Amino acid sequence: MFELFDDSTATNNTNSTEEVMEIDKKKILAQIKKATVTNSIEITPTPAKDLSLFTSKIGGKPYLPKEQEVPVDGDGNKMMLLAQIRCEELPENDIYPAKGIMQFWIALDDVMGMDMSDLTSNKNSKVIYYPEVDETITLAEVQEKYTLTLTEERELDMVFANIDDQYALSFKLVEQYMSIGDRNFDPLFVEIYNRTYPYAPIKSFWDLSAKVCSYFEGALTSEKFRIGGYPEFTQEDPRDEDTKDYTVLLLQIVSEDDKAKNIDIMWGDCGIANFFVTKSQMEWLDFSKALYTWDCC
Repeated sequence: MFELFDDSTATNNTNSTEEVMEIDKKKILAQIKKATVTNSIEITPTPAKDLSLFTSKIGGKPYLPKEQEVPVDGDGNKMMLLAQIRCEELPENDIYPAKGIMQFWIALDDVMGMDMSDLTSNKNSKVIYYPEVDETITLAEVQEKYTLTLTEERELDMVFANIDDQYALSFKLVEQYMSIGDRNFDPLFVEIYNRTYPYAPIKSFWDLSAKVCSYFEGALTSEKFRIGGYPEFTQEDPRDEDTKDYTVLLLQIVSEDDKAKNIDIMWGDCGIANFFVTKSQMEWLDFSKALYTWDCC
């Protein structure tokens, strides 16, 4: 364990070791940002009532075409609409299709729809994309189909405090950089660091001091509601060698318990949920094997 520079490297420098370290951390950070910069759409949820069937939302009533039934989980129970995104409401981007509605559904079970044995099974979660939207569909038609039966046990497994909670969404296109939790961060950091400081090579980002690691963790956090860009995890990236190509972040929903804003979205103990597809799946608009995962502290 060592800092970016120890005291011996600063003997001929009038600045303190801390000042030298700060400059060097910024130098590394600049290279990481340059290597990983990409577009992401940050999402801001706002509590709302009576949202349109055709608008972007977290929670609430879904858009359902006349011929479409509510998706069901592996036990035949109706799933809950987690979120839907109206593509036309997004800022101009190269992440989502230009039009249509993207929906995210999860089962009301004790793991909120995640299949821990196969994150891509889509047995208890679904991503559904409607390229065309029929705005003649009425709320009454949807309510005939979208009726969730809640037992006391199932109510405990909801992401929302109440089944009727819903949030309007606003969007902002931003530049984003790879977070330290991304499975590709460690090899990238090591390559950049060792190229910059070949006389003090490291094998892992975590070889550095807790203070230095904390600096990069704070500078590269991705813990926001977002579409595209890089994910954040409360534990570790679940994508392994078999799922390493799932690099397109369709949606990230974090936990937020803000009584002042009347927001109560919770994944277990302050967790984060993510939906991914591969670049090929996104190109073909094939969401039948989307990867859905969430974790918490």
